Amino acid sequence: MRKIAFLFPGQGSQYLGMGKEFYDHPANQAFVKKHGDLVALCQDGPIEILNQTRYTQKALVFTSILAYNALLSNDVHPDVVAGLSLGEYTACYASGVFTDEEVLRIATLRGRWMEEAVTGIDSKMVAVLATSQELIQEALDQNRHLGVCAISNFNCPGQIVIAGERVAIEATVAFLKEKGVRRLIELPVSGPFHTSLLTNVENQLDNLFQEIGIKPMTIPIVSNLTGDFCTQESLQTNLVKQVSHPVQFTQTLETLRNAGVDTVIEIGPKTTLTGFVKKSGWEPACFHVEDLASLNETLDGLKGDPR
Repeated sequence: MRKIAFLFPGQGSQYLGMGKEFYDHPANQAFVKKHGDLVALCQDGPIEILNQTRYTQKALVFTSILAYNALLSNDVHPDVVAGLSLGEYTACYASGVFTDEEVLRIATLRGRWMEEAVTGIDSKMVAVLATSQELIQEALDQNRHLGVCAISNFNCPGQIVIAGERVAIEATVAFLKEKGVRRLIELPVSGPFHTSLLTNVENQLDNLFQEIGIKPMTIPIVSNLTGDFCTQESLQTNLVKQVSHPVQFTQTLETLRNAGVDTVIEIGPKTTLTGFVKKSGWEPACFHVEDLASLNETLDGLKGDPR
């Protein structure tokens, strides 16, 4: 028997036209009919609007739900779920923690609050490749006096993202270049997410979760905050703290591997997380679902590779 993990992508995976092939799927028709505004946003944008955090987050959750529902209707079920940043909320939907309407509301408010929290802050996010965590941390420590600068994502072995105020991050990048680091990629993200600059959003999220309520998990969730399995008691705190703390996705992959997962299905736009899996040295069967072609390829692959 397979042990399957569903992974859900985060901000940065969006594109115009995402999810459109699932609008007419029987599992989605009622949901799509209620959210014509999101259909228009995902299809028509414009891309400058779709890329704004307050719009990106709800659009991505909406699209990932469509893909998830289509896969689930084919009797493919996960043994464990996880997501990257925003994707953790779609994972919570898959686990029954939030309904589809609740998670859309959360994504809408979270996106707006995160955008508001960083308005007026000149910030930057940079992916640092093939560099030790120790050297990256040394560079950050050397430049912390210039402003907030910190590790925001441990994506996979050899890929760490730093974020913060622009002057501090640029000085950190310069320090790394002086030390011989050559692979540094500025990321097109609209804020220094998963740093202390987002701390004010924690209380807003906590109050929202108190209002909505956290339902029992029906499928185990691996937390971004710890990279380990959530308990029911820790879930709300983990989601609250996630917004201002580093995403521990490298550890998430290790946890899935150690749990005996042998099949990974990325559900939603693009295959960013699949790329992280492959760079981790772990070799599960990998599939993704973002349109009808990839859905059918996944279903065929699951039949043809019984594991």
